[in-house]
Amino acid sequence: MPLSAKELTEHVKTVEPKVKGRRLFRVVPYSESVFFAILSGKDPKRLAIVLSDEDPRIYLAPDGDEAPALESKFADLLRKELTNACLADAGTINDDRVVRLSFSVVNAVYKEEKRNLYFELIPHHANLILTDADGKILGAFRQGSLEDERPLLRGTLYQSPRKKPFAKEERGGFDESSYEEDCLKKESDLAARRKKDRFGYLFEALKRQKKLLERKIRAIEGDLANAKTHLGDGAYGDYIFMNMGDLPQNAASLSVDGKEIPLDPRRNLSQNAQLFHKRAKKAKATVAMGASNLRKAETELAETSNDLALLERADEEGLEGLAASWGLEPTRRIGRRKGGERASFRLPREITPRVVDYKGTKILFGKSAKENDCLTFLLDTSKGHAWLHVEGTTGSHVMIKKDDPSEDEIRLAAEICLLNSGLESGEVMIAKRGDVRKGRAPGQAIVKAFRTICLKEVSPLAKSLLRQAKKAELAR
Repeated sequence: MPLSAKELTEHVKTVEPKVKGRRLFRVVPYSESVFFAILSGKDPKRLAIVLSDEDPRIYLAPDGDEAPALESKFADLLRKELTNACLADAGTINDDRVVRLSFSVVNAVYKEEKRNLYFELIPHHANLILTDADGKILGAFRQGSLEDERPLLRGTLYQSPRKKPFAKEERGGFDESSYEEDCLKKESDLAARRKKDRFGYLFEALKRQKKLLERKIRAIEGDLANAKTHLGDGAYGDYIFMNMGDLPQNAASLSVDGKEIPLDPRRNLSQNAQLFHKRAKKAKATVAMGASNLRKAETELAETSNDLALLERADEEGLEGLAASWGLEPTRRIGRRKGGERASFRLPREITPRVVDYKGTKILFGKSAKENDCLTFLLDTSKGHAWLHVEGTTGSHVMIKKDDPSEDEIRLAAEICLLNSGLESGEVMIAKRGDVRKGRAPGQAIVKAFRTICLKEVSPLAKSLLRQAKKAELAR
């Protein structure tokens, strides 16, 4: 929940002595609405500014996020104006949810100047505004127009937002440590948001493809259901030919076994009979082809859903590697029509690793060199995840998508590693993904540090999970 003005004041009073007098090394635009200010000195070295609509916040965090900066014109302005600036003080203004960070900078002619950075923590209206010492706006994250009540345009004077009542409910005393801990927990959400900001075009392409396939399946199922109602129409045509002399030529319907069958009044009996035979023939062809088309569409849907799940599990570094490997660029709108054709996107089947689910923990594995490469060096580059491989021979790469897995999870992953390497006993290496680097040959891995686990037999559970994974693979 966003902080009230009183809680924000308490929070900034705690933050201020930790940042006062420190220099601003650089500003990193982490995602579209998140900025990290990297400070000099020891931890906490990162001042995070989150311009979230629901929960705008500012907090200190340890250094450690080495993600590359994204492009941002406003961040370019901050870097130009505030690089190596000294943070003079921090506080709230107007007894409102507005934080002012005051900086001392040295300009091009070695003259000291002042800069103020205003962070308005107002839900759905969060903003970041940079001004000079006189309050003249140098730039704003969300700019306004001259028609606005408070225009936030370059060259205009900064005005505080009109104060509005907020957070009237009493929530007890403000706990700074709990608030900072909550902010750090939400950084996983920031990482997910950043991933979508950077690689949304991949997810959009697959989601669009999935939606089209679902629509296609519904259309095929509708055609099949309609065709099945006409499979017996040939019998009505035969009935007409056999009873031609007894039926009136201008009949609007005919009764067959107590069922009233409508006829086309614009056609004679012979033409209606031919029409029934034509419908029956078309229905049989639709059923025959529709079943095949339905299986094909369902297979494509399963593959697309699997690809989407793999991308959602992939971390940012892995997605970057995938995009580079397949020559995909953020500007390329996959799925748009090109020359009358709809471009599609699908992960190559020969490099897609497989997955088993054990009590909610994902265990991914590769069987070929390409699958192993994709799994270890593209789809899962989280340094804390467990990586497994049979010791002393070639074999399957296995990843546990979890930091600090339990011993049961490690044993199961080791059994899967053995089975996929054609063994039912032996020693399995266990390392952190951060200690594994790519070798020269496809699928080759060089392990810096590891421990081993020796297994004399493989459990029925591991075999069962692999059989399920194989069935899912065949269904693809």
